[in-house]
Amino acid sequence: MCDMTIERVLPVGPREFACVVSSFSVSNRDTASVSPNARAKRNGLTVTYNAVSYNMWCFSELEKMSQLTEGWDGYGAPAPSGAAIAVARSYLGSLFKERLEPSRVAPSVVGGIGITHKLTKRRVYVECFNDGQIYALFSDGQSLPNSRPVKAREDSFEELIGAIRDYLNA
Repeated sequence: MCDMTIERVLPVGPREFACVVSSFSVSNRDTASVSPNARAKRNGLTVTYNAVSYNMWCFSELEKMSQLTEGWDGYGAPAPSGAAIAVARSYLGSLFKERLEPSRVAPSVVGGIGITHKLTKRRVYVECFNDGQIYALFSDGQSLPNSRPVKAREDSFEELIGAIRDYLNA
């Protein structure tokens, strides 16, 4: 798993960005892995990657998750279903079209795919459940989290992406 908190995004070239992050952790135990184009520098905690490659990496992670079987986490977690993967793929497509990238894409222990967006202490977790339902959880670690259902449609994804941007940048 690669988990990072992004403080700033700086353009460094065509389709390349440098992200200044306040935290960056990697664990090889988890199914999600670090993008092959990501480079971390511990002192400045700067991660650079090619946006197109990152998008392809996210989709390849979904493909890997489609191969998981029940109990993939060692505790009996259900594997992501085809419906969850299809909805996650559609949502990721909308994200990349709108130029918003997740900080994490990983299987969920409750069954499905979890997609996280983080900026400083604010976080939005989008859960694509095995039954095809989608929920977005908005949390800042201080006030009560807010959860809302999301329809699996492009216009609903666009509305959610706008809400995520507004929330993270507030």
